[in-house]
Amino acid sequence: MQLLSINRKAVRSAIIAGSVFAILAAVTLFWLSRNLTRLVETTLQKNLGPDVSLGSIKAGWNRVVVTDIRIRRSGPGPFPDRLLIPRLVMTPSFRALASRRIEIRQLSIEQPKLLFEIGPDGKLIPPLPSVRKQRGDVAPRGDSPAFATSIGEIRLTDGELIILDRQTKRRTAVGTSHPREGYHLLRFPRLQLTCGPFNYPLLNQPMPLKASLAAPQSGSLTLAGQISPASLDSSLKLALRQWDLTRFRPYYLKPGDLDVTRGTLDGDAQITISKRRLNMPGEIRIKGLELNLSGGRGLFLGLPAKTVLAFLKDNKDEIVVPFTLAGDLANPRFQARQSLVDQIATGVASKIGIPIVSDVARGVIFLGGKGVEGIGKLFGK
Repeated sequence: MQLLSINRKAVRSAIIAGSVFAILAAVTLFWLSRNLTRLVETTLQKNLGPDVSLGSIKAGWNRVVVTDIRIRRSGPGPFPDRLLIPRLVMTPSFRALASRRIEIRQLSIEQPKLLFEIGPDGKLIPPLPSVRKQRGDVAPRGDSPAFATSIGEIRLTDGELIILDRQTKRRTAVGTSHPREGYHLLRFPRLQLTCGPFNYPLLNQPMPLKASLAAPQSGSLTLAGQISPASLDSSLKLALRQWDLTRFRPYYLKPGDLDVTRGTLDGDAQITISKRRLNMPGEIRIKGLELNLSGGRGLFLGLPAKTVLAFLKDNKDEIVVPFTLAGDLANPRFQARQSLVDQIATGVASKIGIPIVSDVARGVIFLGGKGVEGIGKLFGK
């Protein structure tokens, strides 16, 4: 009888303990559902700034859905946000939390809009600001993060990349889309990206990557290969198809040149990055070029326009120009845009038989400047 009494007490205690645990769990889940959005939003604002906001976070048994992620923007142009993600879906593995790991089978980013802005001084303002460093945040060397993170696949669908160029010299450039408002606008829709697996802390091992987007007006870009997130060592193939040359006139026409009324550009390049050094040989093909011969100096890329058009007519309406981008990504100087245009001009000149004595005739661009940041200035200084 005494043993039976002890068992009853044990069962009763277990039932009471289970009930208390269930109540506490229910209260915790209710509190999280009411406060999780605000907690995450506050953390993001602490690290990225006060312009970050979230719509909502909803957690289910097999997924977490975050809606209306925004980084607000102020400034000219019809763009209230630098970053907008209407819907982000994660499929986490909750069992991994017991081993102090965050495992996400798939991270899906749906219909994002990313705005890259170039200010009047030519400096690039990216859609995502740098993470703020708080006092006391620096951990001793050798310490690992509280939770390691692993994402099986990152998938971005139906996005849009927007370039808003407000550099001062664009105001008077031929082909500027909004000269009165003082900016040039380029929109690249149908942005798609797939990569992974991705791990943090970063691992120096190749990660497959595939991306594509549509060019303004017409054309496409595809990028495929692999990249090591820790070292940035990469091997990628880049392909451009049927890009409308008229949408990029502010970046290659010089003052007084004849206006381009029609033409397309195709291109292919092999991108290799090893130990922070870039080597990017490639080929550009200009097709269907038409110029407004009624004004200007009679030049195209600094060359006699009529000679260029005559060469096109005799060569199946196409000019093929090789190029090479090469240099140290850690070097603080960068002058790729003009060098690339000079390479194209030099290549066209050599095709049509016009001698040009210039350093760019070697066909190699040595990148300087702020390395990876400098690449972002391709449409700027």
